[in-house]
Amino acid sequence: MKREVVNKLIAAIAVVCLLMTYVSTLTNSVYAAYEELEKQGIVSNNKNIEFDAYFKPDGTNKHSMDAEISAEQKLYVKVNVKNAGYLENATISFENPNFSISKAFAQSENVKSVDYDNNQITLNQIESGKEVEIEIPVNFVRNDNMDLTYFSRETKLNLTGTYYDENEKERNIKSDIIIRLNWTATPKATLNEDVIKYGAYNSNVYMQTVLTSTLEGNSLPVEMTKIEVTAPKIANKKPTEVRIFANTPATNGAEFTKDMWSYNKDTGILEINLENKENNNQVNWKQGEDRFYITYIYADVTAEATVVTLNANSNIKTYVTAQDVTANVQKNVELKGNISTVVDTEVSATSEIYKGYMYANNKYETEYASTISANIAYIDAVDKLVINENNATFVTANGATMQAGNNMYYKSIGINKAVFDKILGQNGNIQIYDQNENRVAGIDKNTAVDANGNMVITINNQDVIALRIETTKPETEGIITFNINKAVKATTNLSRATITSIQRIDTAVSGNIVSSDMVTEMATKTETTNLKETATKAELYINNTNLTTTAKNENVEIKAILKSNDYTCDLYSNPTVLITLPSEIETLEIKTINLLYNENIQISSYDVVTDNNGNKVIRIYMQGEQTEFVTDISKGINVVINTDITLRKTAASTTKNATLKVTNDKAIQYENDGIAIVPMNIYAPQGVVLLSSVANFSNDNEEIVSLPNKEQAGKIDIKSNAKNITMKATVVNNYGKDIKNPKILGRLPFQGNKKTDGTELGSTVDTILTSGLTVSGIANNPYTIYYSENGNATADLNNAENGWTQNVTDASKIKSYLVVFNDYVMPQATSFDMAYNVQVPENLSHNENAFGTYTVYYEEDENSQTIAKETIAPTVGVSTGKGPELKAEIYTNVDSTASTEDVMEYKITVRNDGEVAAENAKVTVNLPDMVDYAEYIEEPMGNRYEARPEQRTLELSVGNLGVGESKEVSFTIMANKEGTFKLDFILSADNLEKSEQVSTAEVQVSQASFYIEFTTPTQDNVGLGSQIEYYVNISNVTDKKIDDVVATINLPENVEYVEAFRQEYGGANPSQEDVKYDEKDKKVTFDVGDIEANSAAKYNFILRVKTTKLEDVNMQVLVKGKDTNEQKSSIIIHSTGDNKLEITTGTDITEEYLQIGDVVTYTITAKNVSSGVIKNVRVAATIPDNLKYLNTTYYLDDKEMFNGYLLDNKVSQTTMDLDAGQTLKFVVRAAVNKMIDTSKEEEDANVEIEVSGDGTEDYKDEIKNTIENDNIQNSNTYRISGVVWFDENRNGTRDSGEKLLSGIPVTIVDAETGKAVKNSNGNEISATTDDKGEYILSDLIQGQYIVKFNYDNSQYAITEYRKQGIDETINSDAINTTENNGVAITDSLTITDTSMSNIDLGLTTKGIFDLSLNKTLTKIQLADGKTTKEVNFENKKLGKIEVDGKRINSTNLVIEYTMTITNNGNVAGYAKKIVDYLPSELEFSSNLNEDWYSSGDTVICTALENELINPGETKEVKLLLTKKMNENGTGTVTNKAEITETYNDQGLLDEKSTEDDTNSSANVIIGIKTGGPVTYVVLTLTILAIAACGAYIINKKVLKV
Repeated sequence: MKREVVNKLIAAIAVVCLLMTYVSTLTNSVYAAYEELEKQGIVSNNKNIEFDAYFKPDGTNKHSMDAEISAEQKLYVKVNVKNAGYLENATISFENPNFSISKAFAQSENVKSVDYDNNQITLNQIESGKEVEIEIPVNFVRNDNMDLTYFSRETKLNLTGTYYDENEKERNIKSDIIIRLNWTATPKATLNEDVIKYGAYNSNVYMQTVLTSTLEGNSLPVEMTKIEVTAPKIANKKPTEVRIFANTPATNGAEFTKDMWSYNKDTGILEINLENKENNNQVNWKQGEDRFYITYIYADVTAEATVVTLNANSNIKTYVTAQDVTANVQKNVELKGNISTVVDTEVSATSEIYKGYMYANNKYETEYASTISANIAYIDAVDKLVINENNATFVTANGATMQAGNNMYYKSIGINKAVFDKILGQNGNIQIYDQNENRVAGIDKNTAVDANGNMVITINNQDVIALRIETTKPETEGIITFNINKAVKATTNLSRATITSIQRIDTAVSGNIVSSDMVTEMATKTETTNLKETATKAELYINNTNLTTTAKNENVEIKAILKSNDYTCDLYSNPTVLITLPSEIETLEIKTINLLYNENIQISSYDVVTDNNGNKVIRIYMQGEQTEFVTDISKGINVVINTDITLRKTAASTTKNATLKVTNDKAIQYENDGIAIVPMNIYAPQGVVLLSSVANFSNDNEEIVSLPNKEQAGKIDIKSNAKNITMKATVVNNYGKDIKNPKILGRLPFQGNKKTDGTELGSTVDTILTSGLTVSGIANNPYTIYYSENGNATADLNNAENGWTQNVTDASKIKSYLVVFNDYVMPQATSFDMAYNVQVPENLSHNENAFGTYTVYYEEDENSQTIAKETIAPTVGVSTGKGPELKAEIYTNVDSTASTEDVMEYKITVRNDGEVAAENAKVTVNLPDMVDYAEYIEEPMGNRYEARPEQRTLELSVGNLGVGESKEVSFTIMANKEGTFKLDFILSADNLEKSEQVSTAEVQVSQASFYIEFTTPTQDNVGLGSQIEYYVNISNVTDKKIDDVVATINLPENVEYVEAFRQEYGGANPSQEDVKYDEKDKKVTFDVGDIEANSAAKYNFILRVKTTKLEDVNMQVLVKGKDTNEQKSSIIIHSTGDNKLEITTGTDITEEYLQIGDVVTYTITAKNVSSGVIKNVRVAATIPDNLKYLNTTYYLDDKEMFNGYLLDNKVSQTTMDLDAGQTLKFVVRAAVNKMIDTSKEEEDANVEIEVSGDGTEDYKDEIKNTIENDNIQNSNTYRISGVVWFDENRNGTRDSGEKLLSGIPVTIVDAETGKAVKNSNGNEISATTDDKGEYILSDLIQGQYIVKFNYDNSQYAITEYRKQGIDETINSDAINTTENNGVAITDSLTITDTSMSNIDLGLTTKGIFDLSLNKTLTKIQLADGKTTKEVNFENKKLGKIEVDGKRINSTNLVIEYTMTITNNGNVAGYAKKIVDYLPSELEFSSNLNEDWYSSGDTVICTALENELINPGETKEVKLLLTKKMNENGTGTVTNKAEITETYNDQGLLDEKSTEDDTNSSANVIIGIKTGGPVTYVVLTLTILAIAACGAYIINKKVLKV
């Protein structure tokens, strides 16, 4: 029984487990089937992304289609984002397509960008629930050599992108789908035949026809062409022979050979068979028609009038369609007699040429060409061809003619080699004769063949003015063509008037057909070349066409180009240039004017005037005759004007033209009336722009203008009289639309005033209104002006507390004003002004300010709603400024005690800690009665101090002290009696309002025991190694003996001890017994011993200077005896470091490069410009190995002293002492001996110079020279070299320390031809700057050149060209091309007999303004009536929130977005307007967003319009949007924002560092909260519990049993 129960229980458990397994498997299978079902026909690696591509040939979607080659086709792609999430950065690429994307396909709502070259399309973001279908126009691409697989093949479309799913996870999408496009066409064959020659020769008659065959439009490649021609009969007779030549581009483009045709004279049938064979799927598909020249030859007939029947049939088999198409021609042609000759010619010539070179009449030939083609129909009738091209004829407008004569000549004649060989054969030749029957040249099989397969004979004989061409007998029928080049000579005998009258050049071509028994004359044909008149042309280029009103526009380069780059242009004579600039320009400063690419024209004068329309006009008058044309690179004479331009601050944003007008004394006609135009953009801050200014605050009538974020104050003098200043305000509507009902609320300058937003203005004084406010610039006075004594009044007229009144009773109390415009609309791009006067009080001190401000309130219409706005004006006013602030530090050699013999020294260091320079600062000391001024007396044997009791006040001049600057003054005093004193120092300056007083501590003075006489014979200004000798005389001035006297001297660090000794009485027998020196403490001690009353002891000591620094050696003797106070001597000061040598170096070389064998003289001078002797002066020079030392001579003050010598490459000599003012000159001669590295084109030969002397700074330098390598650089070639540098401070000068730029490509072109210059090996000459920024263009010959620099114009701009006043070795020598394509070019550089250096280019940082916006999610607040929660997203791009499905209809969401605006450029600017494109799912509330306002389907923020964003800086704005949930409210909500208006002071457009970086979006996924996780947990625990129970029962009941 038990076993049965157990078995049933086990069975039950097994059933349950199987059931659970089945349920799980069934669930997975159903889910998998669902995924596969969702992906049917829409390939994707994610169930939420569908991708398909198809055609719609019959309105249904298909993956393949047949298409007409000639028509544009439509391809469709579809991308669908299902459920939640969004797809970003989606890109569709085409793999091996047989079509191209039409250029008509461009950016659209769903398409971000199209890469036509790489067949790639990038899509905009696609949100969930959105299906995007894009129609892509595609075209067939045709080539002469066509790949047959292109007509029908599969193309794989690949989709890649990033998908953000409902769990905020990023997933890479990869998908592809294959389509097939089958291109086809409906071919139609055409066939035609005409008779072109008919005649007789001997007993035969010949007739030539031309047969043409093709497919209309060359619609498909031809695989095979078959033509059957029924030969026409004459006198009912078939041709006995047929000859044929042809050109067959429409079929195979190959040479037409005998095996391609056959003629059956019995049947009279001519068959032509052409094949277009494929080669690796490539076949010919050239445009054109197959043309066959067929000569029929008849025997035993005469060339009489007759009618012939032309009959031909064609069968063309095409590739692609494998279709045969046919055509037929059948016509009767009446032959009335001979048609043409057996050989005839077709002639052509250059259709037109211009007269420019003819007018120049100097060095330019006017080249033109002609072509003569002779069709030889029947060679039996031709033994020789003679073709005459006669001398040209000039034809005038009225038909008059004149022979060109010697005014033209022939340059060359050529013939294709293959044509020559085919028609004339291996033994054929052509002879060429001139007009006098002189043989000029010949052509035969040995004539050289050029790269194009032509045999060209150069004539270049200016005496050849006509040609006769003779050929040998042709070997086959065909067309032989001669290509002839000729020219009107550079110098002719034609007057300018004659040239003007000539309209064309006609050239007659005649000829003879020579046979064995007759000569037949060919018809004369005429070549015609029309002569066109030149025109005076000009072009205007401006390097910066975006000008700003808020700053000076510096280095605006205006370039007037007087075009003369080809023979269509007039050359210029006495030209004038008028450049009219927009009236918005207030000041125009011309810094430099340069003429480039010109030698004969000079500027005679120029000026700047204002015309009647207020435009600034630059007028430049020039004199001279231009005689030469220039290259396409320079285009013409370049008049380069470097300017600084300042616009009127009130100018509104607009676009105006800059206009160039030129005149030319030799103008034949003017292109565009001599006018060239360049649009210029005037950029002003957007919105309502407010300017504040103040005037009449200074004697020079200066006016100060404050701009937004550029507030200024007028400076008024301290302690001046009261001033009546004028406060001005200007309101400019630069919004781009009208504004309504403006109100202006202003604050007069008064103490403590504020802006309307509460910001303190910093005013410290009250002013008094002296005149009422006036408004100008508006007609009919549509305003009312109010005043108030309330300094915080608002613009509310109804609020009595504001106290507004129109009548002023006490002007001194007025603090605010209000201007109310009544029903006034202020048009866009208009302005008005306001002004009032106030009195500033007199006798103001430093740090006093009086500032005023105002705010403009106005309304604007935005999408049928009125938005109230306000703008606060910049502050303006006057200020006395901050004065100097003087501080003093006092140093003295006395402590708290002194004696009557002590010399007390005081040093005062005065420092200006203020923000303004101190003017004429000084220190004043009033001496107490017990001290006297001690004057320092200099004497031959030493210096001493002498009391001056009459001088009781000391005024010590400090002079002007800059901000932060310090200066020292000093004086000495002596006490005249015992007692106590202190000193008061008064610090003052002319512009310091209150003097400062500084006092010393008290000093107790006692009667002196000693008189210490401390002197020196050594003069001041000592140098390194100089010895200083001191004398010490210690006298006992008491009436008693003083015992145990000791004198000590503490040595400073800048000297070292030499010796010391005692002088016995009378100065004899020096002794060192009582002298000690402690080296460790650097102290000298004299053990004097006892000194009797009125007796003295004398000592000497000597020190040596060991510093080169500019500092003092201060020495003082301290003396003390038994029972006496320590007494100090006066201080002796020697200045060190004054030793200075003035060094000059140079050579006698005038050329830039040295040659082997040159002798160079190097001269180095060292002059002692210090006040004392400089010992041990030494000059040395190191000679490099590539120079050979010759000799050296030394001079002292130009007197020859001795010769030097060379040791280890160094020229040196023993040292010399130089007295003050003496000059040592060192002259060394050396010869250029060799190149060290013979593989180099050049190498340095630098002589290193060293100069030194005691107490001077060591001088080291190089005298630089460069040796040319004769083995590489021969004597007939030269070089151009220079440097490219980064002009960091934009001053047009290569300053020391500025970065040198490597990797800049440099090329060179011929200034006359514009062609790249090649070296002797045929390679183009070029260079790249090295790590020193240097380049060398070598292997140049004499000539004129232009150097081209290729730089990255996305990173750099060119600095000012040849700035005035700058040494030409450190300026910039290149300008921009007008294309502004990153190419800088020099002026024409002429090399005659020497190389050129210092042809440099300076580059500066290009101004880049680039604001980006990044929108992210900050947080979401959820409230559903039961709970409230906040989810933070830490500024993510995607966030997800789940709502309770049971409470969805009572759920509200508040979504907070953060928009981060970053300046990624290098120019500061403003984000004037930010637009958020409000999704339909979200709502905007102005109560939650005070910085935003609604405008239709968008919301707009202008909170940052006056916030300057510096490079690298970021600003943030917040936006809160709400969502009221319902059952249909889940899914993804995408919110996009964009910066739509920006501004910067340089007028730069916002550049995109990344694509569309001014807009950004953030996404919120809203889902329903489910119990899924709980269900799975419970289910899992249940299964585990069942399994555990089962295991327990089995273990207990089964296994144990």
